[in-house]
Amino acid sequence: MSQSILVVEDAADVRNLYKMLFRRKPYGVHLAASGEEALELLEREADIALVLLDLTLPGISGEDVLQKIRQDPQRSAIKVVIMSGWDDLKQRAASLGADAFVRKPAALPELEKQVEALLLAAQ
Repeated sequence: MSQSILVVEDAADVRNLYKMLFRRKPYGVHLAASGEEALELLEREADIALVLLDLTLPGISGEDVLQKIRQDPQRSAIKVVIMSGWDDLKQRAASLGADAFVRKPAALPELEKQVEALLLAAQ
């Protein structure tokens, strides 16, 4: 089964930037602008192997989305990279159960490498 990633980001320009970055890769890209939309996509799309998750979202927060992923036996193996500009991001990522974190604004080459490494590990 092919893998895909889910980008959860409320800022449309950033979401589109990530879409362009990952579009040329050998995996699909799903986009969500809110936590609710992310959870709907996770329910509907069985091939999502990695979630790039903004913590600050309207409605359901990124933290809540991550918690729901980790509590769901069918989705608990999904790799999650949290993205934020918060100062305590490293500690927060560890305490939330994220696989990795990216400080925003993300350096795109580093983000790309991190995503590819985690997708390889998920296979």
